Amino acid sequence: MLDLSHNQLFGRIPTSTQLQSFNASFYDENLDLCGKPLEKKCPEEEATQKPQKVEKIKHSIFSQPFYISMALGFIVGFWGIFISILVNRSWRYLYFRFLNNLTDAVYVMIAMNVAKCRVWLNG
Repeated sequence: MLDLSHNQLFGRIPTSTQLQSFNASFYDENLDLCGKPLEKKCPEEEATQKPQKVEKIKHSIFSQPFYISMALGFIVGFWGIFISILVNRSWRYLYFRFLNNLTDAVYVMIAMNVAKCRVWLNG
């Protein structure tokens, strides 16, 4: 049995299985000891743990300004175009004519490629 109390030890307790298995009472009155199984944390642990959490929060892409800009982009982009098409009749006809021509062009392209594939497979 090893009792390390009252020895004026200092520093971090090594993270081996043997020293971690002792109770905190085995390290009594060693005021400069830190680390597990003691409740006192080492200064290096506190310094590295706190800034990492702060850094994650600061550099997170999903923050309040991100959502605000996303909402403004939706309002300007979608509703600006939708309202202008709704109000202006010539723009509305032009928009739907464009969509109709686009669907026709896509249909013709698909039909031509299917015909080429059939010729190639029968070939």
